This record gives sequence, structure tokens and C-alpha cells, in this order.
Amino acid sequence: MSALDFLLKPIRYQKFLEAVQKGREWFALKEGAAVAAQQEKDWVYLKADGVLRKVEYADILYVEGMKDYLMVHLRSQKQPLVTHLTMKAAEDMLPKESFMRIHRSFIVNLPQITSVSAQGDLKVGDTLLHVSEGYKEAFDQYLKGLTS
Repeated sequence: MSALDFLLKPIRYQKFLEAVQKGREWFALKEGAAVAAQQEKDWVYLKADGVLRKVEYADILYVEGMKDYLMVHLRSQKQPLVTHLTMKAAEDMLPKESFMRIHRSFIVNLPQITSVSAQGDLKVGDTLLHVSEGYKEAFDQYLKGLTS
């Protein structure tokens, strides 16, 4: 059963609180281990066309959101992978040190940026993407970190 604790009737409130705390600690440890394991990898599995595909972070140019679907644009192929994920899920899944959301609909792989214009447009591969006002401050901070 993989029980973390058990309670005997009549249930004492203090014993109940201790069991709840033990469960919270266990879930926090489990979640922390999953996040650490994900950060150690340099790839992610994405389900596209009914198949789980292993995609290396370095191969991702940018991610484009379309409601509950994402188009993952890759260096290695012309056609993007279409997967059933939200932008929030993609943000949580991709490493923060390499990927940044620059628009409500775009997450960019920072090492793949080839140029940045004064107007806030950046070139990734052959595509020009615009940094929206809501994400401009964070992107400017990233650029300042590169130049200092």
C-alpha cells in the first residue's frame, strides 16, 4: 500500500496533524527530486503525432503557443513539433537558465538568439520574434547580464 502513516480510531487531532505534515514533507521531497532530475538532463520527451520524441534542449529554437497546443521549432527539422501542452507547462519544463518567455505566445532558447535590434526584435534561426512590453524588462536584464 506504500502508506506513510496510519491513524487508529478514535483519531486524535494532534496525531492527524502529524500524519498530514509527514505527507506534505514526503510530497515536497518527491517533487524536489523530480525537479532536480529534470534539471540534470539536457533533453525532454515531447508527445507529438502519438509518439514520445526525445528532444534535446540545444535543438529547440523557440516554442510558439497556440491555446492548449505548442509548436516546438527545432534546428534539425523544418516542420515544428506540435504537442498538447500549455505555455505554463513548457515554462516549468524547460531550464530557466537557457529559456525565457518573451511574449505571451513565445518562449525562446537564449543561446539560439543570433541578433537583437534596438526595437526589441530578436532573430532566432530565420525567424524574427518580438519581445512584448510585459516581458521586456526581464529580457533587458538578461542582456545587461551578458554585457557586464
